[in-house]
Amino acid sequence: MNVQRVGAIAAFGSVVGLYVVAVVFSIVGDLGPVWEFFAFGTWLFAFAGVGVLIVFRRPGNAIAWLCLGFALVWAINLAADTLLRFEMSNPGFLPRPELLAVVADQVWVPGVGIVGFLLLLFPDGHLPSSRWRPLAWVLLGAMALSMTYGVLRPGRFTDWDFTNPFGVAWVGRLEIVSFVLVVILILSLLACAAAVAIRYRRAQGAERQQLKWLMAAGVVSALSYGLLFVEDGPPWILAWTTIPVAIGFSVFRYRLYDIDRLVSRTLSYAVVAGLLAATYSGAVVLLSLLVPSDSNLAVAGSTLLVAILFNPLRRRTQDLVDRRFDRTRFDYRQVADEFSAELRTHTDVEQIQTAMARVVDSTFRPAAVSLWVPPR
Repeated sequence: MNVQRVGAIAAFGSVVGLYVVAVVFSIVGDLGPVWEFFAFGTWLFAFAGVGVLIVFRRPGNAIAWLCLGFALVWAINLAADTLLRFEMSNPGFLPRPELLAVVADQVWVPGVGIVGFLLLLFPDGHLPSSRWRPLAWVLLGAMALSMTYGVLRPGRFTDWDFTNPFGVAWVGRLEIVSFVLVVILILSLLACAAAVAIRYRRAQGAERQQLKWLMAAGVVSALSYGLLFVEDGPPWILAWTTIPVAIGFSVFRYRLYDIDRLVSRTLSYAVVAGLLAATYSGAVVLLSLLVPSDSNLAVAGSTLLVAILFNPLRRRTQDLVDRRFDRTRFDYRQVADEFSAELRTHTDVEQIQTAMARVVDSTFRPAAVSLWVPPR
């Protein structure tokens, strides 16, 4: 077993160990609902697992180490946060809790910075071009300087009632520097996201599909993160696992072209669900005005209307979405439908042979098409 595989297994084992520590102390100290740790752990193990698989199957791809590093950093954050909360309710458990507070206070910086490098290097582990190298150095420098400032900043920590043991008095007068560094870090992340968009516009074939997987997962994760502010719950955190899953599909190039169908189906059913919900609500209100208030005819009639409209509305919406988001598959289906119609109207063998060759040429785009008919 080579060094890369040993390192990947060690990193995965560290993630597991830190997660177990967090879960054990959370249960012992009754620090929070179990589902939070389950959902967060699923997210961590998804990143770590994908990282290990890439190391074993694509050992030269830097995406593997970014996935493993991301999982390890946030596992450290989870364990440190849990131990500090346990210390707050059980004073004296940790010999030097302020040292762990330094780690918990600053570990978010590499956790966020790795996201930028994932965006910048995805999907092959290399920069889009040498012109993006300065951005990588700016992002790395902003991370290093921001962490240095955080470690040396004097005073008490924001989330923990401990004093920073490494605080330096004159560093406290450089708050404007901290603000500038955070702004640079955010702008660097936005530039890394722009790199994905630019690479997508220039990409062709498999690389374009790989980027589609990542962008679709990013949209799902962003929406789920927004929903956390509306209602807290495990489904929204579990939705974040779509990013490591998308990375795995993309790097291994497994069923890449299914993303077009997945996006079109998701959009079409979301649109249909919204239209049917609006139709149902409107029908209930309208029928409630026409029938007695103590009658169930309004609900029954609205339900029947929605059942009647579902299939026609779904087919029409699916066609409209396919035209925009799954154009290739839509064109193939159109060609196949036209060929089926010709088979019903033509009886001449030569015409059928010509139509079949045209279908193969328009769908598969081969260099040449030939049709062999066995003798009778």
